[in-house]
Amino acid sequence: MRGQIRDAGKCERLAACKIDSLQLLIGEEAQRELLKSDIQPSRKDLKLAGEDLDKLQIAAAQAFRSQAEQGQPMPNLPTRERDLLRRELERMQQLVLLGETTPADAVTETDKRLHEQLGLADQ
Repeated sequence: MRGQIRDAGKCERLAACKIDSLQLLIGEEAQRELLKSDIQPSRKDLKLAGEDLDKLQIAAAQAFRSQAEQGQPMPNLPTRERDLLRRELERMQQLVLLGETTPADAVTETDKRLHEQLGLADQ
């Protein structure tokens, strides 16, 4: 029974360390370093101008932000929609990798099929 009792002070210190780590990771300096390493930052308010970023990094970040504004989260519970999305994305990748279609055409066709199958044809 004694092994199940936790040190409340230790738990509080651990929680504080976790919060400090998260705050460090989402801070502007860490986010800029991620972007300089070609990893997209999670901060939308991170300025993209600066001497430390090249044109490709800025263009990629702008494209990523634009896509994120239009994106929808993937369902995390097993649902018909999630299974459908996974199946269609796998199909899209296969067609492109087998050279049966271009990436642009694959995205367009997959988007069309998903909208039809999810009842979003008017959107």
